[in-house]
Amino acid sequence: MQIIIYNLKKVMKKQLPNISNNKKGFTLIELLVVIAIIAILATIGAAIFSGVQSRARDGRRQADISAIAKALEANKVSGSVSYPVIAAAWFAGSVIPTEPAGYTPQYSIVYSTTQGTVATKPTVWANTSANPTAPACCTGNSTTVAAGVPSVGTDYSFQVCVLLENGTAPNIFCVPNQQ
Repeated sequence: MQIIIYNLKKVMKKQLPNISNNKKGFTLIELLVVIAIIAILATIGAAIFSGVQSRARDGRRQADISAIAKALEANKVSGSVSYPVIAAAWFAGSVIPTEPAGYTPQYSIVYSTTQGTVATKPTVWANTSANPTAPACCTGNSTTVAAGVPSVGTDYSFQVCVLLENGTAPNIFCVPNQQ
């Protein structure tokens, strides 16, 4: 048995390269290549995930204004031609959906206060919070308020709007009334 092991060691020494004496480690070129690969992967990762948070906030904004529009529709009195004033009691936790903490409020409701006139999507959003400018068709017929502020008078039509972070300017997303 010992002879077989001895012969096997002898054969292995001849067949396999001698690597036991190579104690140099990595070369400078190998290290630079690895660093370059890591840098490229980090850049690709940053590019892919750079807009994820703003898109998530925009998704929440769209869901919030859809909830506000649905609440207005659900609480409209059957047979009535006007919509009620928005109420916090219609929402979970008795809180009207608003912009996440730390961000300028961008939720708005454009009401048409003239029967037969449709509130249309704003075309310009001012720099102040929740202050879109109504299009020329509705000047004098509409009232623009923040989503948590009650409307003034009788509201015959509405558009719940929000200014989004992503997209081409002005990136205003609105949900109109359904009736």
